[in-house]
Formats: sequence, C-alpha cells, structure tokens
Amino acid sequence: MHTSLHRWLLLFTCLCAAAGCTVQDPGIETDDVWECTTDADCISGYDCKGGLCAKHTNPPLCVDLDKDEAFVGEFCAADTVMDCEDTNAAIHPSAPELCNLKDDNCNDQIDEDIALACPLTNGVCAGRNAVQTCVDGNLVPPTCDADCPGASCLYGPDFVVSEGVAECHDSLDNDCDGLTDKDDVANCPTCVEGDPCGSTCLGATPEAQCPCKMGTWVCNPDGTQAGCFLNGVPTSIPFVNPELCGNNLDDDCTGEVDEAGCI
Repeated sequence: MHTSLHRWLLLFTCLCAAAGCTVQDPGIETDDVWECTTDADCISGYDCKGGLCAKHTNPPLCVDLDKDEAFVGEFCAADTVMDCEDTNAAIHPSAPELCNLKDDNCNDQIDEDIALACPLTNGVCAGRNAVQTCVDGNLVPPTCDADCPGASCLYGPDFVVSEGVAECHDSLDNDCDGLTDKDDVANCPTCVEGDPCGSTCLGATPEAQCPCKMGTWVCNPDGTQAGCFLNGVPTSIPFVNPELCGNNLDDDCTGEVDEAGCI
C-alpha cells in the first residue's frame, strides 16, 4: 500500500480511537494482508518482511548480528544459513572446527575429527607424518617439534630446529625445510677432505720439471679447514719458490722455465 494511504489509515485509526470505534491493525496476525516495499510503508510496530507488513518482534525476525553471513530468527527463509552463536563471527556452519571445547561449526559436536599433520615432512622427517590430536581442548603434542632434539622428538634423532655448522657436511636435511648442508647454512664451512690446495705447475711444463706439487685439504670435524698438507706435511699457501737459473725447472710455478729475473 502506498505511504499516503498508510498515513490516512493512521489518522483514521486515531480518530476512531477518539470516537470509541476499533480498527484492526494490519499484519500477519490479522486477516488483512498489507503489501510493502520498505519499513516506512508499514504502521508503527510493524516491519516490512518479504513484501508484507509483519508485527515487529524482539529479537527481529531474521538477523545476522555478528556479520558472519549466518542468521538467527524464527522467520528466516528455509534456505537461510542458520547460526548457533550470533555474537561470535568465528562460529558458524562454515567455520573450521578448532581444539577449544567449542562447537565452532554448529554441528552439535565439540572438537570432533581434529588431527593436524605437522608441516615438517622433508629430510629426516620424511615419512613420519607426525599428527597433533585434540585432548580436552588442547593439542597434543602442543607443538610439532616438541622436545627436539630429545627422546620424544617427533622427527627423529637427527632433527634440529635450525641447521648450523655442525650439520654442514652430513648430507641430511636436519631441520626438514627441504634444504641440505651448504644450501641451508649461509656461512657453512666449505672444507672438503682431500680437495686440492696450493699451487701447481702451469702451462705444458713436463711434470718432471715442476717442483711445485698440489697439496690437499685436511678438515676439522666441524667442516673448517685444518690446513693444506703435502705428503703429510703442513704447507704454506701458495707455494712460493724463487726461480733458479740454469736448472731447467719451473721453480716458481709460473709456467716458464729459467725466465728473466731468475737467480
């Protein structure tokens, strides 16, 4: 009904009240059906619901107080998503069930089917698939790396929270992040036992004419360099020898024999 007609109806109602007559209020509780577009089309005490003036109730007919797109109210449409806690936006039928002694997803169950796979499943953690479960509102174990390293570590005896120098050369992904050794440790020592070190002959000088030989690295247990050794003897780097004249040797390892400046 148009607004002007409602105003006339309201005036008529007041006049009748003054004269002692009675008029039925419009709304779903009477035999009259009053159409509307907005609440302004309805008289005081009525709201526009579904195109009809309906008597106002408290709480309102169908509301979403916590703005989580789930509603409460006895006059919600049949396909409306209904809320079980309209004062908490984290609780609604689409919410994930958490380990908190609450029915987060409105299915009348508490903390059901909670089994969280721990994220560390690379390297020494591969295949373990450690799982946290919910017991009395608490995750057990409380963290995926509980007591690591230790007897009850979920990821095995080689697990460390963060790889360091001690893990630089064990070829294991100790912290289960998908990286190994030097790829995971920024300042990982680079010593590799037996790698060549020191000077060597240059050019095409025959080996017999070259007194400069290649040494090899000896490493400490933590991967640092213990020194460059030649025939089991620590050797300075580089091998520095003066070029001697007339011996047909490349004494200073330049690739030349008895070159200018020899002594």
